[in-house]
Amino acid sequence: MLEGLAYDGSATGFYGVHSADGLDYFVQIASNGNRITTPFNLPNTSTYDSGSLAYGPDGKLYLDSVGSTAQLYQVNVAAETLTAVGTGLGLPGTHALTLGTANGQLYGVDTIQAAGPGSPIDIYTVNTTTGVASATGVHVTGLSSGYTIDTIAALSVPEPGTLTLGLIGSLFGLIAVRRARRA
Repeated sequence: MLEGLAYDGSATGFYGVHSADGLDYFVQIASNGNRITTPFNLPNTSTYDSGSLAYGPDGKLYLDSVGSTAQLYQVNVAAETLTAVGTGLGLPGTHALTLGTANGQLYGVDTIQAAGPGSPIDIYTVNTTTGVASATGVHVTGLSSGYTIDTIAALSVPEPGTLTLGLIGSLFGLIAVRRARRA
């Protein structure tokens, strides 16, 4: 089963975490999907959940896992290593996060409903220097009992001010063209 998937934005393709026969493997998938390789095995002291792999705002690949505590790792594909970032995500219990980057920030969304079925799911910012996750105060709500979030994606939406300025600039451009045609 493929547990996490991250795209590096190049011809190299995708990276993922594959679980089979009680072992976890870090895998590379060609961008055309025709080839999968296993650069290295992951430590069996942790559990890697779906969505736990993402590129951070610094362009580095990050993975979080759950063992005795939730931990953020930086993945060095070339050296085939995981390096712990800090001493843990600082979350209650052993929660894993679904990771994603938006607006220059690594985010994590809790993968379980911590307070029980139907409860809100927390969203965190994740510090890529200290490895600590901090609650944003924003929650995902309305999920039915037993649902989890295993993938997040960022969507860039222009600021309303930017859109307004663009429309005003276009309007002035059209007025200038119209005046030039009259002259």
